[in-house]
Amino acid sequence: MLLPLFRRFISAWACATLWIIPNMLYVTYYPIKYIAYPRLTITVPHQWLSTLIWIWAIGFVCVIVWQFISHFKYRNFLLKNAEKFTDNTILSSWYDEAKQHGIKHKIPVMLSEAISTPITIGCFDRTMRLVLPKQNYTKEDFLLIFRHELRHILRADTRTKMFIGFCAATCWFNPLYWVARSKASDDFELSCDEAVLADTDEITRWQYADLLLKNAGNSHGYTTCLSASASSLRYRLRNIVKPTKRFSGSVVLGIAIIALHMTVGTVAVADSSTTVQAVINDKAPTGIAINYVEAYKFAENQKNCVVYGWNEELLTRYIASLHVKQLYSGNYTYNFDDALLLVNYKELIDGKLTRIIRFIITDKLLFVSIPYDDYGNITFLLEDEIDWSYLNTLLDFNAK
Repeated sequence: MLLPLFRRFISAWACATLWIIPNMLYVTYYPIKYIAYPRLTITVPHQWLSTLIWIWAIGFVCVIVWQFISHFKYRNFLLKNAEKFTDNTILSSWYDEAKQHGIKHKIPVMLSEAISTPITIGCFDRTMRLVLPKQNYTKEDFLLIFRHELRHILRADTRTKMFIGFCAATCWFNPLYWVARSKASDDFELSCDEAVLADTDEITRWQYADLLLKNAGNSHGYTTCLSASASSLRYRLRNIVKPTKRFSGSVVLGIAIIALHMTVGTVAVADSSTTVQAVINDKAPTGIAINYVEAYKFAENQKNCVVYGWNEELLTRYIASLHVKQLYSGNYTYNFDDALLLVNYKELIDGKLTRIIRFIITDKLLFVSIPYDDYGNITFLLEDEIDWSYLNTLLDFNAK
């Protein structure tokens, strides 16, 4: 929806980068110290969870396998009957341009009758090839082609496309992502046009536009090409022939990064609603008892206070009555600057302390550490508002 507006006012490079930023959320760990609680939860009953994970995993594997088969099949199609480019003068120009772009390794140039537009294929130095169609190009045409493809190579766009393909497999169920994937590819080409034609005259721009028209074609797999998408060609030509001044887009990128960083963890997947009694207490060993209580920010100017007296029956009953949803995802933690109650339950075997079940109650979340049945640390979203005033009446802060 915002794409036409962005393309109008900010650089194509910034538009292309905007497509990559959200993808990083799938594979990048954000070392956020404190996430308060999810603002939106998607409820998935635990009995459905394993089935849905299997469906997602099968879809993920199918999409990944399909992408790799398509890529290698297309690579074989391109290179099977391709010939080595033998014009030493043009090859020398190619290698000189590559050096000027900071590319040290020599990328072979091939000729193929199977394509109608120049294509760069290969995600790694040793597998990369520039494949040219068997057409009559002038030296100026070759120079523009080389600069366009070298810009792709310099930015590792084939690897970026592979990464975007991985993200597409991760969220294969989302049709909007497939649309975004196609639009991202268009913006990669637009940004290369922008870089190649920077500070060029009108004659060069018209020559470049003519080159795009004569070399329209298709690309598949993890490749980049001079002129692939017919849907974006009209916009590219208009942008080439009648360039307009655009902002770099750095501010927009910065805002996008900060906004995404701040919204990590605001959406979570959770189990159906239940009570602490049903999900924890009924499964806990019999005979457990409270052996430690610590309160934070219960009173003004109070940081923390170890409590030595409490009404165990009412406190246990209150905690057990809380309605909660177990969170399957999200890296949440508690903030000691807010009201917080820590309650430890001890389990005794033959009079010896063996295990401790820990409850940490906050305004929105309940953190439970369960030492048995491989439960470990579990985070619950509280559906009830915590009655801190009532809890205060169950604790004896004057006890020693």
